[in-house]
Amino acid sequence: MTALYLVRHGETTLNTQGRFRGHTDPALNRRGRRQAREAGRQLAPVRPEAIYSSPLRRAVETAEAIAQQAGLDVITSPDLIDIDYGTWEGLTPAQAAVLNPEAYTAFRSDPLSATPPGGEAVKHVEIRTLRALEVHAKTHPRANIVAVSHEMPIRLALGAILGKTDDHIWGLDIPTASTTRIETVNDRFHLRQE
Repeated sequence: MTALYLVRHGETTLNTQGRFRGHTDPALNRRGRRQAREAGRQLAPVRPEAIYSSPLRRAVETAEAIAQQAGLDVITSPDLIDIDYGTWEGLTPAQAAVLNPEAYTAFRSDPLSATPPGGEAVKHVEIRTLRALEVHAKTHPRANIVAVSHEMPIRLALGAILGKTDDHIWGLDIPTASTTRIETVNDRFHLRQE
């Protein structure tokens, strides 16, 4: 069994404003840096064998705080990057809904069939995120590893693991700097129930 700790990056200013971040690359704010250090303290006892991160700065900063506690280097994993929101990047959901009402309604009601205008298909984000997690888990059999990513990739991965294939993914609670443990059992991911 491999235990994989999915960590959402710490808070940024764009998070506090409720804006789509996507491939926009803000740094952590002061609270986000504290959250990242706390995530590192919480994960130190599990003695991770590896720490993977999305290449975006907010995720790398979070991963570096965890890696410092664990005495490891961060390994960049491009498939853990956030969704490309296209023309919605930097907008609030309300602004996106006004700009592209039909696309936004589809995004909220049937996300796995949706693509933000000019952006990346949501289903593609799910596929690449799960692929990255599977590769990292197989690279470290019977070990604890950390993967630092973003709200949407984590939401989609957990939705797939839990069988939530439609708008039920929006009900998953994934706050900044949160950690969710999943495990591989017979080459399949399962959510660890505490």
